[in-house]
Amino acid sequence: MAIVAGAKDGLFQENFCSLLEGRLVSVVYRTNFLFNMFEIISFVRAGNVYINGILMDYVNIAINIGDFVTFSSHAIFRFKANLFKRLRTKTVLFNMPRFMFVHYKLFFAFFEKFPADKDLVYPIKLDIYRATAYY
Repeated sequence: MAIVAGAKDGLFQENFCSLLEGRLVSVVYRTNFLFNMFEIISFVRAGNVYINGILMDYVNIAINIGDFVTFSSHAIFRFKANLFKRLRTKTVLFNMPRFMFVHYKLFFAFFEKFPADKDLVYPIKLDIYRATAYY
């Protein structure tokens, strides 16, 4: 991934962030519909996620700006039940990233722009060049 980010035009750090945050598994995680990364991986592989109306079961597919990410009907029923339960217990975290739009009533999401460091919800300051040197 670091090689691809280095080959793109622009800043390496922003390209690397957009490649990491633009994967399908990261997008589903950022929607806050599911919390466990392992559950998200099995959820996507089970064929519950649609990108622009096309069924996707590959976890690391890249999401482009303007791509709609929707879910199957039985997954939406599960999300609604989970959301109502969390609202009753007041355990809802709506930490939506600024680069993504999430609709909690119709249960879809799409990218508005490519993510940058300042747009991440919980940015961790690290030297991106050291992190990718071991790739």
